[in-house]
Amino acid sequence: MFLPLPPFFPGRDSRSRRIPTVSHPSEQTLSRLRRATHMVLFWTFVVSAGLNLLMLTSPLYMLQVYDRVIAARHVDTLIYLTVMAVGALVVLGLLDHVRATVGLRLGAWLERELAGALIQATVTAPQASGINAGRGVPALRDLAVVRGLFAGGGIWPLLDAPWSILFYAVVFLIHPWLGWCGVAGGALLVMIAVANELAIRAQVREAGQSALRAMGEADAAVRNADALLAMGMLPQFVARWQRLNEAALVPQARAGGRTAALAALARLVRMSLQVASLALGAYLTIRGELTGGTMVAASIIVARAVAPPEQAIGAWRSIVAAQMAWQRVKALLRSGAGAVERIHLPRPAGTLVADKVSYAGGAARDPIIRQASFTLAAGESLAIVGPSGAGKTTLLRLLVGSLAPQLGAVRLDGAAIDSWALADKAHHVGYLPQDVELFNATVRDNIARFGDASDGAVVEAAILAGAHETILRLPQGYATMLGPDGVALSGGQRQRIGLARALFGDPRLVVLDEPNANLDPDGEQALIAALRALRQRRVSVVLVTHRLSLTAGIDKVLNLREGRVEAFGPRDELLPALVPATARGRLQSVATAAGSD
Repeated sequence: MFLPLPPFFPGRDSRSRRIPTVSHPSEQTLSRLRRATHMVLFWTFVVSAGLNLLMLTSPLYMLQVYDRVIAARHVDTLIYLTVMAVGALVVLGLLDHVRATVGLRLGAWLERELAGALIQATVTAPQASGINAGRGVPALRDLAVVRGLFAGGGIWPLLDAPWSILFYAVVFLIHPWLGWCGVAGGALLVMIAVANELAIRAQVREAGQSALRAMGEADAAVRNADALLAMGMLPQFVARWQRLNEAALVPQARAGGRTAALAALARLVRMSLQVASLALGAYLTIRGELTGGTMVAASIIVARAVAPPEQAIGAWRSIVAAQMAWQRVKALLRSGAGAVERIHLPRPAGTLVADKVSYAGGAARDPIIRQASFTLAAGESLAIVGPSGAGKTTLLRLLVGSLAPQLGAVRLDGAAIDSWALADKAHHVGYLPQDVELFNATVRDNIARFGDASDGAVVEAAILAGAHETILRLPQGYATMLGPDGVALSGGQRQRIGLARALFGDPRLVVLDEPNANLDPDGEQALIAALRALRQRRVSVVLVTHRLSLTAGIDKVLNLREGRVEAFGPRDELLPALVPATARGRLQSVATAAGSD
């Protein structure tokens, strides 16, 4: 028996399956997934109908054996009945296998369709909120919870429950008293299931939220391991994490205890119901209203009729957890749904305009950036200066589109920075963040931004950044693995490779946040040479720096204070008012040296 499967459903011929591109699911995409899931569940419901019908095989077989075969002593009839029963049970096993396989594949299909989109939504959703709490791993765990509900069969009692009516109808046909006995037991089990829902939903929600906070703290510990060890903060941090984890364990244990108690009560009700139905059947048999075979068959059918509520009680905690996990998954997908597919725009010249840009991140009441405006012509360079906490890094993130302004707009060649297709931005924009993060991949792949690039283009970017010699000294050169499973780099090495990544692909706009923060004098000279080469190529450059040496050869300076643009203009006019006379003398000598190169 074959079920209609959604597109890209595991099990179809992979050679004829188109690899789907990852994009933010809109409401239409979520609706498509919902429709496909409902279609599969509908056919699974049909399979469940066959399963439940075939569940009558054993009681009907017993009924015929007790009342006909044994009484008449017909061996041929026994053989025929046995062959038919075995055949029905084989079909029952096949249908059960089909349903289990569909559950496994449906869960895997949902994860395949949504995992990449969840990662992308995790990255893009903070553009509007300004919050990037590392929600990617928790979101993938939520998706795994949803997949586990289908793969583990936790949803099957809900699909079996409607077919309990069939068993009740058969019992009523056998005798109304037995039917009402089964209905009474089923009603008790439904009441227990409702009580279980009311008892654990709030606890499961509280446990899930606390577990997410504890996971976030654990991720923070891994990111800041050096500080925890160097300053002896680890014991205090572990104690803090244990308090957060305890906040998750307590409601989780409370919900588990309540579910276990109610599940035990449900088993007691079911077993008592079996005893009651058997006793009532025996009484009716004594009165001559039933036969012995009918009595046994009725007892088995009553037990089957009340099985779905009992099974649902045991699985309800998983069902509630999966439901809440799915709500979080949908919320994250919708929060990143603003990034839609963009048309491909012509290669920009590099004109950058900030038009009254304002931004307040997260729960901040006061804007971090306030009405920032400036224009940078194609091929010009800009140094953003100002005290710590002025908002310089935030402004750079707005310029490259990793944050979205609440007011105003950032435009590259007249188009809003967030209207550029991601594939185009990969070619036109280079960005070096303040904290350089390299991925668990080779040096080559990190510089090439995981694209299909030629070795020559990668080496060219490394030479331009002054990182080529540094890379050649690594154990495997450009093939050296980085990250937790690879070579540990110094801060200066990471910064040089990060700069090479920013310069890769001949970008028209390069944005650098403290590019010389971890560089030695040789590295800083290489950076100055790279800036000079970018100027010759007519590449627009925006950088943040606290060192005057990098401002040599810069066209314009922007002074940022408390999120406001206090001054913006040509470097030679503006810089004398911003730095002391002694520093201006050192800067002039650097500029003279730079001009003589």
